[in-house]
Amino acid sequence: MASSEDLSYAFLEAHPSDAARVLERLAPVSAAALLQSEPLSLASPVLRCFAAERRAKLLANLPTALTITYEMLLGYPEGTVGAWMDPNPKALLTGPTLPAS
Repeated sequence: MASSEDLSYAFLEAHPSDAARVLERLAPVSAAALLQSEPLSLASPVLRCFAAERRAKLLANLPTALTITYEMLLGYPEGTVGAWMDPNPKALLTGPTLPAS
């Protein structure tokens, strides 16, 4: 059986505007807590569905670094590469390792 987290992710991905309507019923603090725990790639399309004033209230309840990340993603027009990029790419470092000191 799917976990509630898996179901949340599936709902956010498949129905971002419906998810935004559900989140609008929550207090900004509660909605922000949910958005903070979701992957950026799923939460960004949902935040695009909010009016600017509501979005600002949600972002104000997030940690500063996450707010900046969301603002950066939301600054790109929908459907562009910038709107879908991962602002926290994983790096794989290769090459010789330094000996422990």
